[in-house]
Amino acid sequence: MEMESFNDCPQNPTYTISDLTPGAVYSLTVAAQSGGRPSAASTPVMEQTEPVPPTNVTFDLVNVTSLVVMWGSAAGVHDGYNLTCTSCEGVQARPLSLSDNHTRHQYDGLIRGEMYNFTIITVSGPKYSQPTEIIQFIDPAPVETITELSVYSRNVSLAWQPPEGVYSHFIVKVTSDSGESMMVKSNSLNVTLVDLTPGTLYNFTVYTVSGNKESVGTGYGPVPTLEEPPGPVSNLTLVATSSTTLQVSWQPPEEPNGVLTSYTLRVRNSADMEWNNNCWSTYGHLYSTTGFNQPSYCHSNSRKHSFSRTRHNKWDDANRHSYYISPSKHNGRNNFYKCPTRDNSWTCQHTKYLSHGYVVEVFAATAPGVGDKESSTESTLQDRPCDAPTDLVVSNTSSTSPDPNTKSVNITWTPPTQPNGDVMYTVYITDSNNITTTINTTTATAHYVVDDLDSFSSYTVAVSAYTVVGYGPESEEVMFVTEEGVPSTSITGLQANLSATAAVLKWTPPSDPNGIIQVYEVHYNDTVDGNYTIVNTTGPEPSIVLEGLEEYWEYMVWIYTYTRMGRGSVYSTPYTLQTEEAVPGPPPISSTIATSRSIAVQWGPPSKYQQNGILQGYYLSYNTTTSGPNILSFSSSVESYTIPDLTPYMNYTLCLWAWNSAGNGSRSCVTDETQQDVPSAPQNLAINEVHPRSITLKWDSPAETNGIILGYTIMYTMEGASDSQEIETTETTGQISDLTAHTGYNIQVAARTVIGQGAKSEPLEATTSIAIPGKPQNVRGTAVNQSAIYVEWEEPQPYPGPTTYAVLVYDAVDDTQRGTFQQFLTTLQAGGMTSLTVLGLKAYNSYYFVIMAMTDAGNTSSDPSAQVTTYPGAPVVDQNVKPQDGSDSTTTTLTVTFTSSMFSEENGPVATYTVFVAEDTENLMDNPSSGHENDTDVLTWYDVRNRDPVPPYQVTEKQQYPFSRGSRSKRQASQSREFVIGEETDCELNREDFCNGPLKPGTTYR
Repeated sequence: MEMESFNDCPQNPTYTISDLTPGAVYSLTVAAQSGGRPSAASTPVMEQTEPVPPTNVTFDLVNVTSLVVMWGSAAGVHDGYNLTCTSCEGVQARPLSLSDNHTRHQYDGLIRGEMYNFTIITVSGPKYSQPTEIIQFIDPAPVETITELSVYSRNVSLAWQPPEGVYSHFIVKVTSDSGESMMVKSNSLNVTLVDLTPGTLYNFTVYTVSGNKESVGTGYGPVPTLEEPPGPVSNLTLVATSSTTLQVSWQPPEEPNGVLTSYTLRVRNSADMEWNNNCWSTYGHLYSTTGFNQPSYCHSNSRKHSFSRTRHNKWDDANRHSYYISPSKHNGRNNFYKCPTRDNSWTCQHTKYLSHGYVVEVFAATAPGVGDKESSTESTLQDRPCDAPTDLVVSNTSSTSPDPNTKSVNITWTPPTQPNGDVMYTVYITDSNNITTTINTTTATAHYVVDDLDSFSSYTVAVSAYTVVGYGPESEEVMFVTEEGVPSTSITGLQANLSATAAVLKWTPPSDPNGIIQVYEVHYNDTVDGNYTIVNTTGPEPSIVLEGLEEYWEYMVWIYTYTRMGRGSVYSTPYTLQTEEAVPGPPPISSTIATSRSIAVQWGPPSKYQQNGILQGYYLSYNTTTSGPNILSFSSSVESYTIPDLTPYMNYTLCLWAWNSAGNGSRSCVTDETQQDVPSAPQNLAINEVHPRSITLKWDSPAETNGIILGYTIMYTMEGASDSQEIETTETTGQISDLTAHTGYNIQVAARTVIGQGAKSEPLEATTSIAIPGKPQNVRGTAVNQSAIYVEWEEPQPYPGPTTYAVLVYDAVDDTQRGTFQQFLTTLQAGGMTSLTVLGLKAYNSYYFVIMAMTDAGNTSSDPSAQVTTYPGAPVVDQNVKPQDGSDSTTTTLTVTFTSSMFSEENGPVATYTVFVAEDTENLMDNPSSGHENDTDVLTWYDVRNRDPVPPYQVTEKQQYPFSRGSRSKRQASQSREFVIGEETDCELNREDFCNGPLKPGTTYR
């Protein structure tokens, strides 16, 4: 038993026990200790530690389908192990429980290439350790039966049968006999291998891959790729060894693409497009054919030769080939070749040098055909030319000299057919004086431009070619004439025959024309303003007619001469001439200023080109279309005039002309119009129609319109008025409207133009007629008293003439069926007055009034006035209706009852009432006071309290009448009201106001 103690005393004590045995079961008790004495132990607690996994888990392959899983014994206490294969199938997929002494287990019948996952766990009682996993791939099986699908020069396709078991892809290893090596991945059961070398042996190995495992390789081969034509030869070199020989050498192609069978060598002039012939050789042995030991000709259609050789696997510098080429001349081509000797050199002889050289082409061949061609260009060494240039041609060309009589020619030729080197040329120029100039060219071009030759002159030319070795023969001479120049001297002996507008000129041609004269160029300008003109003759004749000259004008003339090459640089001595006088041209009328009665004219002399001589004076004429011309004469110094006494607004034609010693000149004419003026008065103003409110007029146009009549103004003034009114019109008739009837007017008419209004016509007096009056306006009435109404109105407008009025009176009748309507009562005459008081009307009655206006032309009634009511009158008492005694009388009071039928409302509604009482005796007045406030005879109770008998007195102030007109219309006539007389007891104190004081006991009142 192991015991551990600790001295700490926390609230929640815990303790960790370390270094226990994995998988072991422990009994745990706890005891407290105080003062060195332990307490009793706690109840034991059983706990087991976790087991640990086994160690050194590995595997070992027994064969291609079996493996053994191995492990080391786990530390601590354990009962055994659980082993599981999660990717196995069948029985082997079941978990295995192995005893403690097992440390390995073998699995058989596994699938090749498959991945397996093994898990092992340590078991200790109910406890299990963490699992340990191990993953292993079984070696995949190799492929079988590899076959060729296709074989080409640069690719091979292979296929194979699928291997046993599981696989992910395949790896194909490629090797060749030349040392090539590469690896290619394939995800299918076939592969195409590309970018191979033609004519090469290849071996192939296929590996099956599964996970990180590779099978044993399955080999196939060797497989030869097909041959292709080879690549170009290497290091092709040309060396010129003489003027007739080129040495040619090269090395085999870097890409032979198979077994080389032959080489082909071709030669051509670099300026030609066709090859001349072929030469050939073999590897390790050289052949020759008949005729190659001495010069012979090879034609352009010679056949191509080929040969074969034994197969070699390697090329080196020892296999470099060298040949000598010596073509000979035939129809301008070099076609002959000498076959190579055993020292690998070829020689071809010729007699022609080409500066642009020869093109040599070499190419190898395999069984499929010839390879790429390699070429180079080289020239042989030079010699002197064998023949002369030919076909000399001389043509004129532009000269760089500023002198037009210095010429240049372009000489071209055909080069020698056998130049034998880089040639240049010498040109020999001989003039008409037999002086020869030698010119060496600086280029090999077959042309040359010779400058500084005389124009229009004869020369001969010859050309020879030369190389660095020497000169060849000279060409045949060619004669030529240089291009024309321009004249170097001027014409002489200029003469002129003159008229007013033309000059005939003649002269002698120049002495040195330097060509054929084509035309003369005549220059002339006037000395007045310097106008400059150039004209040409129509041909080489030395004369010309200058036309269209200004009359009486001075000119300066000089002449140039032209050949085909242009104008000579020298002109003739200037010659001065003057044309004859002619009649002048039209003088310009600079301006005309017209008024209504005159036209001011200003002019100037004809232009200097049209004066045509010395002016003597002017003539001015003017006329209308209906009148003859008036002609005025002026000296040459006068240049303005105002023509007076003209008619306004009239077209005039004005003409002006100048004259000189040659006669009257051309006219300048203008048309102008005098301005408008105010017109004269209209004629024959008369009345056409007269109406109460308007007058229609007519008249004739003015005798002198003096312009365009824009319209007329009618002016009229009412009698007694100072201001006139105006009306505008464009006709010769007009109407004055909105006039006052039966009124006199003064009328005039005036016409107007754009200038203004003209004279007025003679006055015309006219009076409008009387009109039917309009309705009288604003008819209104005002009640004066109980029986009279004051009626007034306004005159009808406009004024119709003398007017009288009648007042039509209508009663406003109320009817329950018809409502209120007007009932005619009477007509009252008012004369010329605009008001009238209507008398004899009923009190508190409504009336309407209509006013009739009357003239000699007719009458018109106004609209009815508003309803007007007379003042109310005193209420009318029904004598048959009396107050009745009431039932509540006392010794000092008396109750009476009165009804609504006691008073009639025919004079107006009853507004207030009061009560009068008197002692019933025969000596008293029967008619009591009316009770009006202004009635000074009214007595009060205080006034009669001590009188005997009691006279009539007013009992109370006026009170509101209790029976309204509306209530009476709805109720019966028996409506009544009680009143108590004598009910007030304090009347002794009230001496000024009415008081309903007590009555006398036992007294009769009425």
